[in-house]
Amino acid sequence: MRFVITWLIILSVFVPKKLFTQDLAGITVAQIVNILSAKNQNKKYIPLYSVAGHVITKQGKKESFEHIKILNKAIFSYPDSSQLYVARGKERMWLTIYSDALDDFEKAGDLGSNNDSLNLLLGKVHLFLGHRKSALVFLDRYIKVNPDKTAGLFWKAIVYMYHQKSRFHSIKERYLESIPAFTKVLDIDDSHSASLLLRGFAYFYLQDYEKALLDFKKLKDVKPEDHRADLFLGNTYFELGELEKACTYYSILKDSGEKGLNKMVEKSCLK
Repeated sequence: MRFVITWLIILSVFVPKKLFTQDLAGITVAQIVNILSAKNQNKKYIPLYSVAGHVITKQGKKESFEHIKILNKAIFSYPDSSQLYVARGKERMWLTIYSDALDDFEKAGDLGSNNDSLNLLLGKVHLFLGHRKSALVFLDRYIKVNPDKTAGLFWKAIVYMYHQKSRFHSIKERYLESIPAFTKVLDIDDSHSASLLLRGFAYFYLQDYEKALLDFKKLKDVKPEDHRADLFLGNTYFELGELEKACTYYSILKDSGEKGLNKMVEKSCLK
């Protein structure tokens, strides 16, 4: 038992505390410009990888593989420790090794883990593996026990936004399905930045510009340093024909050093 405790102390130091944040750190202004300027409507979506909210650096990747080596030794010595499998699964999920992460989380479940967050982890990993039904099953289990927490509701909204019920389930239908789910998150935490950005983007895609404006303005209030809000506000006002307001936000982007703005906008606004 003493050795198990020693391993768990090691894990508490080394295992990443935040596998997924609500910052969408993986998507940049330049990438969003490309998304918004796409001629094909089917390409106008924020990639799922950006929702992970972290960028895997070379150093971070090296450290995470070192953690996995430590965990492999611990699991060899203590194969019945569900906590060790959960910890290794988190590291693997952070590295986007989703199939192996799923194996670890399922093994932890088989060992009788009563960690409530395991359902959330299983829901996430099934989401990133593209398993819509399984992701919803585990997320609903987590939500049933934690109805007032945003995590399960947010990831359920992500499932709706990114995964088809069938091959006939269009992007428009997915976005319509995701909006009420993001709204539930925002009913609990009205400053949840990822939900504001993604619900706003869904409204923008559906050409419900007035509602999109409300979300992007709120996002700007919550995170004034996030220039993606400036870009979306500029584009939304542009679509509404309010060029003076659009140019105000595009100017903020230019002054901040952001690159990749639409050339037409540069000609009309940024002289």
